[in-house]
Formats: sequence, C-alpha cells, structure tokens
Amino acid sequence: MRQGLSIVTAVRDRIEHLKQTLPTWCSNALVNEVIICDFGSEPAIPAGIVDLSPEIILVVCGRGEPWNEGLAQNIGVSVAGCDVILNLNCDIFCNNLQKYIDAVRRGRFVSGYIPFIDGKPDYGKRGCFGRTGQRVRRDVN
Repeated sequence: MRQGLSIVTAVRDRIEHLKQTLPTWCSNALVNEVIICDFGSEPAIPAGIVDLSPEIILVVCGRGEPWNEGLAQNIGVSVAGCDVILNLNCDIFCNNLQKYIDAVRRGRFVSGYIPFIDGKPDYGKRGCFGRTGQRVRRDVN
C-alpha cells in the first residue's frame, strides 16, 4: 500500500453525472487513483472510460442484483491501493482535498457537503445535508 489518495465511487446508471465529475477528480494532483465500481448499470459503463486517465480503475460487479451501495463501496475500497480513501457519490465535486487528507492522517473522520447554486458548486458554503464522502485511513501492518 502506498501513501496517497484513492477516490472510490459506487455507480449504477449515473454515467452522465460521472462524466461531469470524473475529469475534475482525475485532474487534481492529489488524486492518485479513481476506482469506479459499476454495480449493475444498464447499459454497463463503457470499458473505454479508463482511457480518459491512467488514474481510473473500472470494477464491474452486481450484474442482475438489486442496488447495494454498501457492497459496491466495499468492493471499491478493497481495490484501492492508497492509504487514504475518499468515498464519493458520482455527482460530487470537491476542492481542497489536502485538508481532508491531513485530517485522516491525524486520525480524524471528516465529512461535508458542497451545495450547488445555478448548477455550479458553491464552495463558499458548507451544507449539513447529504454527504461528500467518507474518508477511511487504512492501518498498514
């Protein structure tokens, strides 16, 4: 396991949201990898999505099963190779990732939500509903 940041997103039938957020995640210098866990999308997320960036790993699972976000997230986390994992919904834009990475490495759990105004993220406000992500610190033995 290496030091760095893995983003894990569990997705089912939300490719349009993913197309909007994925470029912003992959272009962030702090992000080492993005694991997309496609849990039963119909149609499946195209395998070619990994061609958008070398950081992207596509995991296909859950075919024919009811949506199970927790299972999809756990599958994605099991694939992640970094010591800090940011679990994001596929429609979440994020900024200032360093503060989250630092908090996790200090042993804290941090979550938050960025509201949208007129279809764009309003980074000046922090809402209390919804979830931006769960950060998980792996203990390396």
